[in-house]
Amino acid sequence: MRLLVITQAVDLDEPVLGFFHRWVEELAKRVDSLEIICLKEGRHQLPGNVSVHTLGKPAEAMHSLGLRARLRYVFRFYTLLIKLRGRYDAVFVHMNQEYMLLAGLFWRLSNKRVVFWRNYETGDVFTRIACRLARVVCYTSPQSFTARYTKAVRMPVGIDVAAFASQARPRRKGSILFLGRLDPVKKAEVFIEALSCLLHEPAAGWSAEIYGTPTHPESPHARELIASAQPLVEAGQLAIRPAVPHRDVPGIF
Repeated sequence: MRLLVITQAVDLDEPVLGFFHRWVEELAKRVDSLEIICLKEGRHQLPGNVSVHTLGKPAEAMHSLGLRARLRYVFRFYTLLIKLRGRYDAVFVHMNQEYMLLAGLFWRLSNKRVVFWRNYETGDVFTRIACRLARVVCYTSPQSFTARYTKAVRMPVGIDVAAFASQARPRRKGSILFLGRLDPVKKAEVFIEALSCLLHEPAAGWSAEIYGTPTHPESPHARELIASAQPLVEAGQLAIRPAVPHRDVPGIF
């Protein structure tokens, strides 16, 4: 089978989306050829049957797009679809419903089997249309908006647990870790509130670290989080560190 994958980034050094590189490696073992269209192409080490085509979004612009830029990327997307039209038999759209809305009908008319992966709790009329255009919808959490459809298939999260097991290191007793984006959906404020309760416990014997940055660098939510955590930082119980490349995550855990 020849597969087309649509995703946000193919980049080993991407803190949030770097995990997808491992997905591509495993998919490549199971197909004859793999074409990838992504917004951002970074450093990657992929098998010879994988070709990466980028829409050209620079790393520093990943958090924002104006109307003119969006139209430019849409044009590039359609250009690539035309260029690759004879090179794939099925499509896997990862995360972004926009690609289903842009090309779902085209794929249907072309008799391409389309699998759409989306795991957000919320959705809208455009999500419904995207799901209607897909042959199969994949999700990992039962709280996902897409879990309601009869065509939906719940799948594993897709973590390479062997990578974590192979980096076993001595653990600091009483250490607590939060690793993730400093965005509202990740609810880091709950973690900070819980640590604040522990701060007044006698003989605490614990320390915590937060690794993460917000999607938008100027995020008011992230600023409020960091401000609320200052008593913990000043007490020496909490360290707040920037996000790290995905390859470094197993060592931190």
